[in-house]
Amino acid sequence: MLVRLGSWICACLPKRHLSDEMRKRIRPVTLGWMSCWCDKAENES
Repeated sequence: MLVRLGSWICACLPKRHLSDEMRKRIRPVTLGWMSCWCDKAENES
């Protein structure tokens, strides 16, 4: 799932789809069986 909140883009995936290495890099928030993280969108011209 991908959601845009203003200038932020948030993604959620089932937590089993994220490797331990990826989990260390993005530091997701775990909500039940989902892992979610947000990042600021690049400037759009």
